[in-house]
Amino acid sequence: MKKYRHSVLNSVLSGILICGILAACGVAEKNFAEPEPISAVATGIPTFTSVSVSDTDPEPGAEPGNEKVAPDGAETSVEEDIAAENEISETAQKIIDIAEENLGVKYASNRCTPEEGFDSSGLVYYCFKEAGVEVPRRVKDQLRSGDEVGYDDLRAGDIAFFSAEEGGKANFCGIYAGGGLIIYSPAPGGSVKTANITTGYWTARFVSGARYF
Repeated sequence: MKKYRHSVLNSVLSGILICGILAACGVAEKNFAEPEPISAVATGIPTFTSVSVSDTDPEPGAEPGNEKVAPDGAETSVEEDIAAENEISETAQKIIDIAEENLGVKYASNRCTPEEGFDSSGLVYYCFKEAGVEVPRRVKDQLRSGDEVGYDDLRAGDIAFFSAEEGGKANFCGIYAGGGLIIYSPAPGGSVKTANITTGYWTARFVSGARYF
């Protein structure tokens, strides 16, 4: 009887030992096949993700709307495109700059220098001459000598001619600076200033424009 019990006990112990061995093998296999992930933060190893970029996305570092690339590969911007479309020639910019430098100079009939003052055609004559463009001295000659330009076709650097009376002949003028503005010397008691010629008063008195370059 004791021998039988001893045999059963050995069998049970053997079975437990075998199960333990099999279980240990199974855990080892699992640990080998599926290692636990290592934290990139803990190790300092950088992680990388795949990013999908659409055709409409700007290039890295480009601001939205400014990603346009010129044909030669040089980068350009929306602001540069707008500037190109509304480009003012170097000569026109010189004329306008000179006129702006003389804002506030008093009106003087038949005069054309900052020291003595300007009448309307005298201001035009002076600014154009200082910029290297020859124009006649008097209003009527300035109007006749340049290429005729309509109101809607005025561009910076053109001379704009007006009549003091609606429907009359041209008797004063100004330098068109773009944006609907002229710089001119108006009348006795006044001084060189700017005027917005997009209002009804000015459009009704516009006679013509003249272009010299």
